Amino acid sequence: MALDGVFREHWARVLATLVGILGDIELAEDAAQEAFAIAAERWPRDGEPDNPVGWLISTARNRAIDTFADDGLELDHYRYFHSARAELLRRAGRDDEARHAYRRALELAQTDAERRSLNDQLSQLSSG
Repeated sequence: MALDGVFREHWARVLATLVGILGDIELAEDAAQEAFAIAAERWPRDGEPDNPVGWLISTARNRAIDTFADDGLELDHYRYFHSARAELLRRAGRDDEARHAYRRALELAQTDAERRSLNDQLSQLSSG
């Protein structure tokens, strides 16, 4: 499928996934736009990846992390990073690494609601 078709068919899915990962719609929109721009440059040259949506999400997430670093944010103190990382690792079936990332996110959680949510996710992973 050509990039314009991927954009039309999957923009909402890419954006929604990134909002869930990054926790910020503006950051997610910026990252998604940048990922599509990178795809427009690379895909004609290198070919479309086997999983274009996954490629776009991964590229956008990586660009957002680069933005955090460029802005001087300490990733070890950025609570959403660990939660997002844990979710990505869980989806990839890397349970031990996901448990570690969830535990790190718990250490950084600032509210009881965040802690409850992270504990629920961790317990589902442990029992799953």
